[in-house]
Amino acid sequence: RRRAAALFPADSAHLLMPSLSAGSNALSSAKDEVEAYDALAARYNEDEIYTSIGPVLLAVNPYAPVAACDQRCLAELAALNAGGAAVSDLPAHIFRVALEAYDGLVDGPQAILVSGESGAGKTETTKLALSSLVRLAASAAMSSAAAAAAGIIAGRVLEAGLLLEAFGNARTVRNSNSSRFGKWQTLHFSASGRVAGCSIAHFLLETSRVSSHPAGERNYHIFYQLLGGASAKQRAAWRLKPQAEAHAYARWTPAEPPLKQQRGAMAKEATPQAEAYVGGKDDAAGWVETCSRLTALGFSDAQREAAFTVLAAVLALGDVSFKEGGRGRGGSDAAAPAEPAAADGAASLLGVRSSALVLALTTRRVVAGGEAVTVHLDTAAAAAARDDLARRVYSALWSHVLGRVNEALGGGGGEARTIGLLDVFGFE
Repeated sequence: RRRAAALFPADSAHLLMPSLSAGSNALSSAKDEVEAYDALAARYNEDEIYTSIGPVLLAVNPYAPVAACDQRCLAELAALNAGGAAVSDLPAHIFRVALEAYDGLVDGPQAILVSGESGAGKTETTKLALSSLVRLAASAAMSSAAAAAAGIIAGRVLEAGLLLEAFGNARTVRNSNSSRFGKWQTLHFSASGRVAGCSIAHFLLETSRVSSHPAGERNYHIFYQLLGGASAKQRAAWRLKPQAEAHAYARWTPAEPPLKQQRGAMAKEATPQAEAYVGGKDDAAGWVETCSRLTALGFSDAQREAAFTVLAAVLALGDVSFKEGGRGRGGSDAAAPAEPAAADGAASLLGVRSSALVLALTTRRVVAGGEAVTVHLDTAAAAAARDDLARRVYSALWSHVLGRVNEALGGGGGEARTIGLLDVFGFE
């Protein structure tokens, strides 16, 4: 308790929790919602983003780096726990939630629910919870060989989350790293408490973003990383254009009126240049990190190249436009590629004949009265078919990447001790 007091003095807002002493009733003494919000606002202005309400932890997104979210803070809290500090002695923090779940494994499977609207900080909170659980598991008694094996799995768990951010997160008007999917992560622990494996299940990936994103927002990070980091040789092989703006699916349009971030160094109007930075890194740096994570999670060079070729194919599909090419059956306007070279490029990246791709995008087969009839699509219908194909291709790539990630994480290894983390998307 003395060590906890040294780290978080008694007059510190860290201790403003209902479960602690007389000075900890910031919310329990509130008479109504207004007073509760005022108390949270006062803590927020002091960079105190965490407040406990019984078993629930409230986190208010600071939109800027704060000490409470630093890995050094997690290390200090882990040291307090290792030194014998009780859970009730620890301040309101995501580490404390993780510790309660970890200690609860002796009673059975545990679960942590991370919920909130878009921009509330769910992605970062989930990462901090995982980091906390990994730290706790690393302190479990085990042999050096077991510790090394557990360390590898734990490292992959953290890398996997960051890799999925590249493919499943995007910049929105409210959040520079918004998860556009929900996920359920199950951490499996051995009898000694070490991390034995992990499995990730996803649901409701926002595939509509692949072909269309709102003004002031971006497509998935991975597209911009590809466009910002690929070498000259790769750009030529993948038919990438010099600027992201030249690809229809990566095009950025300003919001009306211009939106500003709430706080910190990012408090400026969004511009195409500002959009190239996510989490303090530009897209080229993100590309290097994503390539490294793919390798760390077991993707061979050939498998990485194949995945990036599919991404380039999705971008190329978006650049296929249509014009009226004549009259179809029944007198309808028939669509044809406005630029045949664009269709040829997309087909090449997809590994199909250009004629087959054009046929698939500009016609559909209808069976009527036992007879198959080919219907020619107009330009609007052909564009819709193109966008649908692009979304389906990206969804298939996403499922493939997630499948390979789960293989690298080793599943559960037969261990029944589990902690599940449900990161509920905020765009519903």
